[in-house]
Amino acid sequence: MELAREIVRFILSEGKDTSYREIDMPSKRKQKFKLSSISKSGIFGGQKINLYPSNTKGKCQSIAVFISIKQSTLDFNSDPSNHKDFESVIKKMVQQVLGSCFDKNKEVIFITDEINTNVIEQWKPNFKAMRQICDSIQIVFINGSGQTYNANHFFGI
Repeated sequence: MELAREIVRFILSEGKDTSYREIDMPSKRKQKFKLSSISKSGIFGGQKINLYPSNTKGKCQSIAVFISIKQSTLDFNSDPSNHKDFESVIKKMVQQVLGSCFDKNKEVIFITDEINTNVIEQWKPNFKAMRQICDSIQIVFINGSGQTYNANHFFGI
């Protein structure tokens, strides 16, 4: 859960949590914050990850991070490409972990500011299948105050 919380801290600080940063920060370049900067932040110790949403494609990695955060949750203006709806991100996560990256994504992190039980119910059998092939699945809910909670129980994990 600590890695997931570090990712959340990085996002909510607009990438200004410099304990890991080794690259030019978006705010210094007057560009909107992009989630893809997480992969270059140093949080993962130089290890490559799969990240969604992201504008880059790559081969399957052992760590996969999926993020669904609304602009209204953030205290800053971020790039519109950062914001994918809850259901789309869940669909992408299932397709990737149980499909295109089957048995390759071993640590899966899903960070969201929404819990939609109707959507979750539709995908619960898939989450149980993911639990069988992944070493770790962490689902983190961020509330309006930026506090994080383990939300695995909502997903039957």
